[in-house]
Amino acid sequence: MERLIEGNHAVAQNPRFPPRRRGEGDRAKVWTLTGEASVVRRSDERGNILVTLEEAEEPMSPSDLSHVTGMKNGNIRRLLHALAKAGEVRKSGRGQYIHPKNAV
Repeated sequence: MERLIEGNHAVAQNPRFPPRRRGEGDRAKVWTLTGEASVVRRSDERGNILVTLEEAEEPMSPSDLSHVTGMKNGNIRRLLHALAKAGEVRKSGRGQYIHPKNAV
């Protein structure tokens, strides 16, 4: 699924079923993908973690991230696992994470 923008509203779209409005038939509104695909697909929570790690001066634990972002510790852990698997963050020791730009 991709997040598409119409005005100020983001809409998830299934590529097999393009968005249509009732009664518009073939005159359906045209949607355009805005921004870099990886950024558009990124959730706000993932973005918050990445920004926090990028601004950090040293590696952070899930508990540290939870304290700084206000997100639940379980959500942080789940998202860190996904981010690490995608190569968007790196593990730096046991239970510590760092943004790739800050890796030495």
